[in-house]
Amino acid sequence: MNKEKLKSLLLVFLIITSIMLTQRVWFRSPLELLQTEASYFEVSEELLEETRRAVLQPDRLVLGFGGGVNNSHHTHIDHQKLPPYWEAGKKLLAHFFTQEVDVQVVSEETYFQAFSARNLEFHFGQGMPASLPAAMFGSMDNDITQNLYSIQKILIPAREQQTIYLMDSEGTHYQLTLEDMPEEILWPDFVTMLEEKSFSPYVKYYPLFTYVENDVLLPLSYEKNVPRIFVESTMDTGNESRLHEKVRSFFDENFDFVKIIRETTGSHIYMYGYGQQEVRVSKTGRLEYTAETGNESGTNLNRAFNIALEFILRNEGFPEGAYLQEVTPIEENGNRGFRFAFGYHIQGFSVEQKRQNLSSPIIIEVFGDSVRRYRAMTRQVMGMPEVRPEGGIISPHRLIEDHFNALLEDLENRIVLEKDENGEDEERGQESTISGDELLRRIEDVVLVYWDREDTHRRQMLIPAWRIRIDGEKYYFDAHEGIWLNQQS
Repeated sequence: MNKEKLKSLLLVFLIITSIMLTQRVWFRSPLELLQTEASYFEVSEELLEETRRAVLQPDRLVLGFGGGVNNSHHTHIDHQKLPPYWEAGKKLLAHFFTQEVDVQVVSEETYFQAFSARNLEFHFGQGMPASLPAAMFGSMDNDITQNLYSIQKILIPAREQQTIYLMDSEGTHYQLTLEDMPEEILWPDFVTMLEEKSFSPYVKYYPLFTYVENDVLLPLSYEKNVPRIFVESTMDTGNESRLHEKVRSFFDENFDFVKIIRETTGSHIYMYGYGQQEVRVSKTGRLEYTAETGNESGTNLNRAFNIALEFILRNEGFPEGAYLQEVTPIEENGNRGFRFAFGYHIQGFSVEQKRQNLSSPIIIEVFGDSVRRYRAMTRQVMGMPEVRPEGGIISPHRLIEDHFNALLEDLENRIVLEKDENGEDEERGQESTISGDELLRRIEDVVLVYWDREDTHRRQMLIPAWRIRIDGEKYYFDAHEGIWLNQQS
């Protein structure tokens, strides 16, 4: 009897154990998996929103201290010092994106009148669609998005109540006026910021070429000696195990089936399937990702933007100081998508590079719900001493003077080439019709940046450079030595 009871107890124990194991397999494991996925997406959504706000920040800010058309002066606020100004700006702009606004096209002269008074002027990436900042304020359909496709600049006057000015990527200027003025509007905060800044040292910029009807800003002198700094690529092909870990995320669970090819040039190629997915990392640290996405097409801009951000966050991540540089609708084999270009800053200055099939440090193409291409070349500062040449920063107007003839000749050649392409006949050898004043009139922008040569080495020295844009063409000059570095369309 005792033996039978023992058998019965063993049988009950086995049944209970079986039930417990079954419950563990069919309930506990999927629940743990769901919790893991839920926490991933929860964190991802939070990080996604935070990143979205960060990359939609302006590239830079220009503060205007007033003085009138002929006597105004300004200063540039670099990206490191931008956040408090932008946070105050967003509180103000929220009223314009969420309330009824009267939108009027105005002349460049009207815009310049406001620019000559006390103001803050935020500069954004080229061709930023107005719907992206609108989404940040939770108002996709408003008077601004109905009248403007893109936003290049936002000018906030310190003393014009209820009014701001915008310029789109085509150079059209707009005046925006609130129908109803909220009492808590924050114009006084901007006046205080301007007052505080006026008592601290800063580089003064002036509209030096108003005599040729050009209000572009240049400094008479640049007292700050911006250093040359040593940097290295964030991707390192010299450390294979670390490189594998960085690349693994692009393939997820398929990484175990990825074929790795090591080229004699030092590049590493990671390939899944027959070209379904591929990651190529050059010895200089440039990463290129491609994937077959089929015939996916037609997602809306904001969803495509979120897909791009999530892809980058899931893989390499953004460098510090990243910002949206440009948005371009694209079409390939009948499929429509978007190309997003991102730039980034080091020590407050935008990093720009020699183009080798990569016009921006980060470029990503989205078709439907998938990323078809992703290319990136970003740097991080090394722990090495900075280099500060004794001569300091050369003023940009001196560089224009030193290279004036070469700049004039290049402008003439570009105009002749454009006429040839348009079928406009022009006699060769005839005297140029482009005057020196015309060259000065066509100067559109002068900004101090960091120049990345991106040649054959993973480690580089970034050089402070003046980027002078003339009639759409960008010219880069070594700000320490005055050497012509590069030219880009």
